[in-house]
Amino acid sequence: MITRIEIDGFKSFLDFQLDIPPFLLIVGRNGSGKSNLFDALRFMSDVVRNGVQDALLGQPRGVARDLFHRDETGQVADEMRIVIGMIAASPYGPLALRCGVRFRWENGAPAARYAAVWASELENVGWVDRWRTGDAVRETLRSSRDAYLADGNPDYVPFTAGPDSLLLSLLRGESATWPPLALDPAVMRTPAQAPDRRPLQTSGENLAAVLYRLLGEDRLWRVGVDLAAIIPGVSEIVSVFDSRRQEADFDVVFREGARTPPPLLSDGTLRAIALLTALHDKDSGSTLAIEEVENGLHPSRIGELVRRLRREVSDPSSDIFDPLTRQVLLTTHSPVLLSEFRTDFSGSVVFFDPVLRVSQGKAPSTVTVARPVAESGEKGTYVSPRQVRQVLSYVQQDTL
Repeated sequence: MITRIEIDGFKSFLDFQLDIPPFLLIVGRNGSGKSNLFDALRFMSDVVRNGVQDALLGQPRGVARDLFHRDETGQVADEMRIVIGMIAASPYGPLALRCGVRFRWENGAPAARYAAVWASELENVGWVDRWRTGDAVRETLRSSRDAYLADGNPDYVPFTAGPDSLLLSLLRGESATWPPLALDPAVMRTPAQAPDRRPLQTSGENLAAVLYRLLGEDRLWRVGVDLAAIIPGVSEIVSVFDSRRQEADFDVVFREGARTPPPLLSDGTLRAIALLTALHDKDSGSTLAIEEVENGLHPSRIGELVRRLRREVSDPSSDIFDPLTRQVLLTTHSPVLLSEFRTDFSGSVVFFDPVLRVSQGKAPSTVTVARPVAESGEKGTYVSPRQVRQVLSYVQQDTL
Protein backbone atom coordinates (compact mmCIF):
# COMPACT_ATOMS: atom_id res chain seq x y z
CA MET A 1 0.00 0.00 0.00
CA ILE A 2 1.34 3.41 -1.00
CA THR A 3 1.41 5.88 1.89
CA ARG A 4 3.14 8.95 0.47
CA ILE A 5 4.38 10.44 -2.81
CA GLU A 6 6.99 13.18 -3.12
CA ILE A 7 7.74 14.57 -6.59
CA ASP A 8 10.02 17.41 -7.62
CA GLY A 9 10.84 18.31 -11.22
CA PHE A 10 8.68 15.64 -12.89
CA LYS A 11 6.22 17.00 -15.45
CA SER A 12 3.81 19.38 -13.67
CA PHE A 13 5.18 18.75 -10.17
CA LEU A 14 7.53 20.94 -8.15
CA ASP A 15 8.03 20.32 -4.41
CA PHE A 16 4.90 18.16 -4.45
CA GLN A 17 3.98 16.02 -1.45
CA LEU A 18 0.85 13.97 -0.93
CA ASP A 19 -0.09 11.48 1.78
CA ILE A 20 -2.04 8.59 0.27
CA PRO A 21 -4.84 6.95 2.30
CA PRO A 22 -6.16 3.45 1.52
CA PHE A 23 -8.94 5.01 -0.60
CA LEU A 24 -8.16 8.13 -2.62
CA LEU A 25 -10.33 9.96 -5.13
CA ILE A 26 -8.41 12.59 -7.09
CA VAL A 27 -10.65 15.18 -8.70
CA GLY A 28 -9.61 17.75 -11.25
CA ARG A 29 -10.30 19.14 -14.66
CA ASN A 30 -8.33 18.03 -17.70
CA GLY A 31 -4.78 19.34 -17.49
CA SER A 32 -4.76 19.53 -13.69
CA GLY A 33 -2.05 16.85 -13.30
CA LYS A 34 -4.12 13.76 -12.47
CA SER A 35 -2.61 11.72 -15.28
CA ASN A 36 0.88 13.00 -14.43
CA LEU A 37 0.61 11.51 -10.95
CA PHE A 38 -0.21 8.11 -12.41
CA ASP A 39 2.59 8.63 -14.94
CA ALA A 40 4.98 9.03 -12.00
CA LEU A 41 3.78 5.75 -10.49
CA ARG A 42 4.04 4.03 -13.86
CA PHE A 43 7.55 5.40 -14.38
CA MET A 44 8.75 4.26 -10.95
CA SER A 45 7.31 0.80 -11.52
CA ASP A 46 9.14 0.68 -14.85
CA VAL A 47 12.42 1.72 -13.21
CA VAL A 48 12.10 -1.04 -10.60
CA ARG A 49 11.13 -3.67 -13.17
CA ASN A 50 13.37 -2.79 -16.13
CA GLY A 51 16.11 -0.52 -14.82
CA VAL A 52 16.81 3.18 -15.11
CA GLN A 53 17.92 3.34 -18.73
CA ASP A 54 15.09 1.24 -20.17
CA ALA A 55 12.54 3.23 -18.18
CA LEU A 56 13.91 6.54 -19.43
CA LEU A 57 14.27 5.49 -23.05
CA GLY A 58 11.05 3.51 -23.31
CA GLN A 59 8.58 6.30 -22.70
CA PRO A 60 5.22 5.65 -24.38
CA ARG A 61 4.74 9.39 -24.93
CA GLY A 62 7.61 11.65 -25.88
CA VAL A 63 11.26 11.30 -24.91
CA ALA A 64 13.18 11.24 -21.62
CA ARG A 65 13.58 15.03 -21.58
CA ASP A 66 9.78 15.41 -21.55
CA LEU A 67 9.67 13.86 -18.08
CA PHE A 68 11.42 16.91 -16.60
CA HIS A 69 9.36 19.93 -15.54
CA ARG A 70 9.12 22.80 -18.04
CA ASP A 71 8.43 26.40 -17.01
CA GLU A 72 6.38 29.00 -18.88
CA THR A 73 9.40 30.11 -20.94
CA GLY A 74 10.08 26.56 -22.12
CA GLN A 75 13.11 26.11 -19.88
CA VAL A 76 13.43 22.50 -18.71
CA ALA A 77 14.39 21.62 -15.14
CA ASP A 78 17.84 20.12 -14.62
CA GLU A 79 16.81 17.74 -11.85
CA MET A 80 13.98 15.34 -11.17
CA ARG A 81 13.23 13.40 -7.98
CA ILE A 82 10.47 10.91 -7.08
CA VAL A 83 10.14 9.23 -3.67
CA ILE A 84 7.34 6.81 -2.79
CA GLY A 85 6.54 5.55 0.71
CA MET A 86 4.70 2.28 1.19
CA ILE A 87 3.81 -0.54 3.56
CA ALA A 88 4.75 -4.03 2.35
CA ALA A 89 4.00 -7.46 3.79
CA SER A 90 7.28 -9.02 4.94
CA PRO A 91 8.38 -12.05 7.01
CA TYR A 92 8.81 -9.57 9.87
CA GLY A 93 5.32 -8.11 9.59
CA PRO A 94 4.13 -4.91 7.87
CA LEU A 95 7.31 -3.09 6.85
CA ALA A 96 7.39 0.63 6.02
CA LEU A 97 9.61 1.25 2.99
CA ARG A 98 10.61 4.19 0.87
CA CYS A 99 12.01 4.05 -2.63
CA GLY A 100 13.31 6.87 -4.73
CA VAL A 101 15.13 8.03 -7.82
CA ARG A 102 16.91 11.28 -8.57
CA PHE A 103 18.15 12.35 -11.98
CA ARG A 104 20.16 15.28 -13.22
CA TRP A 105 20.38 16.28 -16.87
CA GLU A 106 24.07 16.33 -17.77
CA ASN A 107 25.83 16.46 -21.13
CA GLY A 108 22.61 15.93 -23.05
CA ALA A 109 21.40 12.90 -21.06
CA PRO A 110 19.83 12.09 -17.67
CA ALA A 111 22.30 10.82 -15.07
CA ALA A 112 21.01 8.88 -12.06
CA ARG A 113 22.16 10.33 -8.74
CA TYR A 114 20.53 7.51 -6.82
CA ALA A 115 17.91 4.79 -7.33
CA ALA A 116 17.30 2.78 -4.19
CA VAL A 117 14.88 1.37 -1.64
CA TRP A 118 15.29 1.71 2.12
CA ALA A 119 13.56 0.82 5.37
CA SER A 120 11.71 3.89 6.57
CA GLU A 121 12.89 5.47 9.80
CA LEU A 122 9.24 6.42 10.44
CA GLU A 123 10.04 10.08 10.88
CA ASN A 124 7.87 11.57 8.12
CA VAL A 125 4.66 9.60 8.70
CA GLY A 126 1.99 12.26 9.04
CA TRP A 127 -0.42 9.85 7.37
CA VAL A 128 -0.25 7.69 10.51
CA ASP A 129 -1.07 10.62 12.78
CA ARG A 130 -4.35 11.22 10.98
CA TRP A 131 -5.55 7.67 11.67
CA ARG A 132 -7.43 6.95 14.88
CA THR A 133 -5.41 3.76 15.22
CA GLY A 134 -2.21 5.68 14.47
CA ASP A 135 -0.33 4.76 17.65
CA ALA A 136 -1.00 1.05 17.19
CA VAL A 137 -0.02 1.16 13.52
CA ARG A 138 3.14 3.12 14.31
CA GLU A 139 4.16 0.59 16.97
CA THR A 140 3.50 -2.32 14.59
CA LEU A 141 5.63 -0.73 11.88
CA ARG A 142 8.41 0.08 14.33
CA SER A 143 8.46 -3.48 15.68
CA SER A 144 8.67 -4.89 12.14
CA ARG A 145 11.53 -2.56 11.27
CA ASP A 146 13.43 -3.46 14.45
CA ALA A 147 13.01 -7.19 13.77
CA TYR A 148 14.14 -6.74 10.16
CA LEU A 149 17.31 -4.87 11.17
CA ALA A 150 18.03 -7.22 14.10
CA ASP A 151 18.45 -10.03 11.57
CA GLY A 152 21.37 -8.17 10.02
CA ASN A 153 19.46 -6.97 6.95
CA PRO A 154 20.58 -3.75 5.22
CA ASP A 155 18.49 -0.64 5.69
CA TYR A 156 19.41 0.76 2.23
CA VAL A 157 19.59 -1.20 -1.03
CA PRO A 158 20.31 0.23 -4.51
CA PHE A 159 18.15 -0.97 -7.39
CA THR A 160 21.25 -2.63 -8.86
CA ALA A 161 21.57 -5.05 -5.93
CA GLY A 162 21.35 -8.79 -6.53
CA PRO A 163 18.15 -10.83 -6.71
CA ASP A 164 18.52 -12.06 -3.11
CA SER A 165 17.69 -8.65 -1.61
CA LEU A 166 14.51 -8.85 0.49
CA LEU A 167 13.86 -5.10 0.20
CA LEU A 168 14.07 -5.24 -3.60
CA SER A 169 11.83 -8.30 -3.68
CA LEU A 170 9.21 -6.52 -1.57
CA LEU A 171 9.49 -3.42 -3.73
CA ARG A 172 9.05 -5.38 -6.96
CA GLY A 173 5.90 -6.96 -5.59
CA GLU A 174 4.46 -3.61 -4.53
CA SER A 175 5.47 -1.60 -7.60
CA ALA A 176 4.02 -4.18 -10.00
CA THR A 177 0.56 -2.95 -8.95
CA TRP A 178 1.24 0.78 -9.38
CA PRO A 179 0.57 1.21 -13.12
CA PRO A 180 -3.09 2.16 -13.61
CA LEU A 181 -5.39 -0.11 -15.55
CA ALA A 182 -5.62 0.90 -19.22
CA LEU A 183 -8.43 -1.42 -20.22
CA ASP A 184 -8.96 -2.23 -23.90
CA PRO A 185 -12.50 -3.48 -24.66
CA ALA A 186 -11.32 -5.17 -27.88
CA VAL A 187 -8.97 -7.57 -26.09
CA MET A 188 -11.42 -8.14 -23.22
CA ARG A 189 -13.92 -9.50 -25.74
CA THR A 190 -11.63 -12.37 -26.73
CA PRO A 191 -11.17 -15.76 -24.97
CA ALA A 192 -8.00 -16.26 -22.92
CA GLN A 193 -5.78 -19.23 -22.22
CA ALA A 194 -7.29 -20.98 -19.21
CA PRO A 195 -3.88 -21.85 -17.65
CA ASP A 196 -3.08 -18.12 -17.42
CA ARG A 197 -2.78 -17.62 -13.65
CA ARG A 198 -1.64 -14.01 -13.75
CA PRO A 199 -3.65 -11.22 -12.15
CA LEU A 200 -5.59 -9.00 -14.51
CA GLN A 201 -3.20 -7.34 -16.93
CA THR A 202 -3.40 -3.57 -17.45
CA SER A 203 -5.15 -3.99 -20.83
CA GLY A 204 -7.58 -6.61 -19.48
CA GLU A 205 -6.37 -9.12 -22.07
CA ASN A 206 -6.71 -12.08 -19.69
CA LEU A 207 -10.07 -11.09 -18.18
CA ALA A 208 -11.74 -14.39 -19.13
CA ALA A 209 -8.88 -16.39 -17.56
CA VAL A 210 -9.07 -14.45 -14.28
CA LEU A 211 -12.84 -14.98 -14.10
CA TYR A 212 -12.28 -18.71 -14.68
CA ARG A 213 -9.74 -18.77 -11.83
CA LEU A 214 -12.12 -16.86 -9.55
CA LEU A 215 -14.75 -19.51 -10.26
CA GLY A 216 -12.40 -22.15 -8.85
CA GLU A 217 -11.70 -19.93 -5.83
CA ASP A 218 -15.42 -19.41 -5.17
CA ARG A 219 -15.10 -15.65 -5.73
CA LEU A 220 -16.75 -15.25 -9.14
CA TRP A 221 -20.15 -14.82 -7.51
CA ARG A 222 -18.84 -11.70 -5.74
CA VAL A 223 -18.07 -10.10 -9.08
CA GLY A 224 -21.56 -11.03 -10.31
CA VAL A 225 -23.30 -9.59 -7.26
CA ASP A 226 -21.48 -6.28 -7.55
CA LEU A 227 -22.07 -6.12 -11.31
CA ALA A 228 -25.81 -6.68 -10.76
CA ALA A 229 -25.84 -3.67 -8.43
CA ILE A 230 -24.17 -1.49 -11.07
CA ILE A 231 -25.67 -2.67 -14.38
CA PRO A 232 -29.49 -2.91 -14.36
CA GLY A 233 -30.90 -6.30 -15.35
CA VAL A 234 -27.76 -8.37 -14.74
CA SER A 235 -28.28 -11.67 -12.93
CA GLU A 236 -24.84 -13.32 -12.87
CA ILE A 237 -21.58 -13.97 -14.69
CA VAL A 238 -20.98 -17.47 -16.03
CA SER A 239 -17.45 -18.67 -16.75
CA VAL A 240 -17.14 -20.90 -19.83
CA PHE A 241 -14.30 -23.41 -20.34
CA ASP A 242 -13.40 -24.94 -23.72
CA SER A 243 -11.54 -28.15 -22.83
CA ARG A 244 -10.40 -28.81 -26.39
CA ARG A 245 -8.76 -25.42 -26.85
CA GLN A 246 -7.99 -24.95 -23.14
CA GLU A 247 -9.57 -21.52 -23.39
CA ALA A 248 -11.66 -19.56 -20.93
CA ASP A 249 -14.57 -17.33 -21.89
CA PHE A 250 -17.61 -15.92 -20.10
CA ASP A 251 -21.21 -14.82 -20.52
CA VAL A 252 -23.28 -12.27 -18.66
CA VAL A 253 -26.73 -13.58 -17.77
CA PHE A 254 -29.58 -11.09 -17.59
CA ARG A 255 -32.71 -11.55 -15.51
CA GLU A 256 -34.85 -12.58 -18.47
CA GLY A 257 -32.45 -15.50 -18.93
CA ALA A 258 -30.54 -14.22 -21.94
CA ARG A 259 -26.83 -15.09 -21.95
CA THR A 260 -24.75 -12.38 -23.59
CA PRO A 261 -21.16 -13.12 -24.70
CA PRO A 262 -18.41 -10.47 -24.45
CA PRO A 263 -18.55 -9.39 -28.13
CA LEU A 264 -22.13 -8.19 -27.55
CA LEU A 265 -21.49 -6.40 -24.27
CA SER A 266 -21.00 -2.64 -24.16
CA ASP A 267 -17.60 -1.14 -23.44
CA GLY A 268 -18.92 0.19 -20.13
CA THR A 269 -20.16 -3.21 -18.98
CA LEU A 270 -16.85 -4.84 -19.90
CA ARG A 271 -14.96 -2.13 -18.04
CA ALA A 272 -17.13 -2.59 -14.93
CA ILE A 273 -16.55 -6.37 -15.02
CA ALA A 274 -12.79 -5.87 -15.31
CA LEU A 275 -12.62 -3.38 -12.42
CA LEU A 276 -14.68 -5.64 -10.15
CA THR A 277 -12.58 -8.65 -11.19
CA ALA A 278 -9.38 -6.88 -10.22
CA LEU A 279 -11.00 -5.77 -6.96
CA HIS A 280 -12.01 -9.29 -5.91
CA ASP A 281 -8.86 -11.07 -7.11
CA LYS A 282 -6.67 -11.66 -4.08
CA ASP A 283 -3.67 -12.12 -6.39
CA SER A 284 -3.97 -8.72 -8.06
CA GLY A 285 -1.76 -6.97 -5.53
CA SER A 286 -2.17 -4.27 -2.94
CA THR A 287 -2.89 -1.19 -5.08
CA LEU A 288 -5.64 -0.82 -7.67
CA ALA A 289 -5.18 2.38 -9.70
CA ILE A 290 -7.93 3.46 -12.08
CA GLU A 291 -7.76 6.54 -14.29
CA GLU A 292 -11.03 8.33 -15.09
CA VAL A 293 -13.12 5.70 -13.31
CA GLU A 294 -16.33 7.02 -14.89
CA ASN A 295 -15.33 6.18 -18.48
CA GLY A 296 -17.95 4.16 -20.33
CA LEU A 297 -20.51 4.13 -17.50
CA HIS A 298 -23.85 5.87 -17.32
CA PRO A 299 -23.58 8.78 -14.86
CA SER A 300 -26.27 7.26 -12.65
CA ARG A 301 -24.15 4.12 -12.08
CA ILE A 302 -20.78 5.70 -11.33
CA GLY A 303 -21.51 6.34 -7.67
CA GLU A 304 -22.50 2.73 -7.04
CA LEU A 305 -19.32 1.46 -8.71
CA VAL A 306 -17.14 3.67 -6.51
CA ARG A 307 -19.06 2.65 -3.39
CA ARG A 308 -18.39 -1.01 -4.26
CA LEU A 309 -14.71 -0.27 -4.79
CA ARG A 310 -14.45 1.61 -1.52
CA ARG A 311 -16.25 -1.09 0.45
CA GLU A 312 -13.30 -3.48 -0.04
CA VAL A 313 -10.87 -1.03 1.54
CA SER A 314 -10.20 -1.05 5.28
CA ASP A 315 -11.11 2.20 7.04
CA PRO A 316 -7.99 3.67 8.68
CA SER A 317 -10.13 5.26 11.39
CA SER A 318 -11.60 1.95 12.53
CA ASP A 319 -10.38 -0.03 15.51
CA ILE A 320 -9.66 -3.06 13.31
CA PHE A 321 -7.70 -1.26 10.59
CA ASP A 322 -5.28 -3.51 8.71
CA PRO A 323 -2.09 -1.68 7.59
CA LEU A 324 -1.85 -4.21 4.73
CA THR A 325 -5.35 -3.39 3.47
CA ARG A 326 -6.26 -3.26 -0.21
CA GLN A 327 -5.80 0.22 -1.68
CA VAL A 328 -7.87 1.93 -4.37
CA LEU A 329 -6.67 5.07 -6.19
CA LEU A 330 -9.08 6.79 -8.57
CA THR A 331 -9.06 9.89 -10.75
CA THR A 332 -12.17 11.60 -12.08
CA HIS A 333 -13.63 14.78 -13.48
CA SER A 334 -17.18 13.44 -13.12
CA PRO A 335 -19.64 15.95 -11.65
CA VAL A 336 -21.59 12.98 -10.28
CA LEU A 337 -18.71 11.82 -8.10
CA LEU A 338 -17.98 15.38 -7.08
CA SER A 339 -21.56 15.64 -5.83
CA GLU A 340 -21.38 12.36 -3.92
CA PHE A 341 -18.08 13.10 -2.17
CA ARG A 342 -18.15 16.87 -1.79
CA THR A 343 -18.78 16.61 1.98
CA ASP A 344 -16.26 13.81 2.58
CA PHE A 345 -13.81 15.35 5.04
CA SER A 346 -11.82 12.18 5.77
CA GLY A 347 -8.92 13.12 3.48
CA SER A 348 -10.03 10.56 0.89
CA VAL A 349 -10.96 13.23 -1.69
CA VAL A 350 -8.26 15.52 -3.05
CA PHE A 351 -8.55 18.28 -5.63
CA PHE A 352 -5.79 18.84 -8.16
CA ASP A 353 -5.43 22.37 -9.50
CA PRO A 354 -2.93 23.81 -11.98
CA VAL A 355 -1.49 26.93 -10.33
CA LEU A 356 0.87 29.51 -11.75
CA ARG A 357 3.81 29.73 -9.35
CA VAL A 358 5.90 32.89 -9.36
CA SER A 359 9.17 32.89 -7.40
CA GLN A 360 11.72 35.67 -7.13
CA GLY A 361 14.54 35.18 -9.60
CA LYS A 362 12.76 32.33 -11.42
CA ALA A 363 10.50 32.15 -14.46
CA PRO A 364 6.79 31.59 -13.80
CA SER A 365 5.82 27.95 -13.78
CA THR A 366 2.48 26.12 -13.87
CA VAL A 367 2.48 23.39 -11.23
CA THR A 368 0.01 20.91 -9.81
CA VAL A 369 -1.26 21.64 -6.31
CA ALA A 370 -3.23 19.08 -4.28
CA ARG A 371 -5.66 20.13 -1.58
CA PRO A 372 -7.98 17.91 0.46
CA VAL A 373 -11.65 18.59 1.08
CA ALA A 374 -11.99 19.91 4.62
CA GLU A 375 -14.37 21.98 6.72
CA SER A 376 -11.60 24.26 7.99
CA GLY A 377 -7.86 24.70 8.11
CA GLU A 378 -5.03 27.02 7.24
CA LYS A 379 -5.84 29.21 4.28
CA GLY A 380 -4.73 27.69 0.99
CA THR A 381 -4.20 24.19 2.40
CA TYR A 382 -7.71 22.81 1.87
CA VAL A 383 -10.80 23.03 -0.33
CA SER A 384 -14.04 23.99 1.39
CA PRO A 385 -17.48 22.63 0.48
CA ARG A 386 -18.24 25.98 -1.18
CA GLN A 387 -15.16 25.65 -3.37
CA VAL A 388 -16.20 22.10 -4.19
CA ARG A 389 -19.50 23.44 -5.52
CA GLN A 390 -17.59 25.98 -7.61
CA VAL A 391 -15.35 23.32 -9.09
CA LEU A 392 -18.44 21.22 -9.75
CA SER A 393 -19.99 24.06 -11.74
CA TYR A 394 -16.78 24.46 -13.75
CA VAL A 395 -16.74 20.76 -14.57
CA GLN A 396 -20.38 20.87 -15.60
CA GLN A 397 -19.63 23.78 -17.92
CA ASP A 398 -16.68 21.90 -19.41
CA THR A 399 -18.91 18.91 -20.22
CA LEU A 400 -21.55 20.95 -22.05
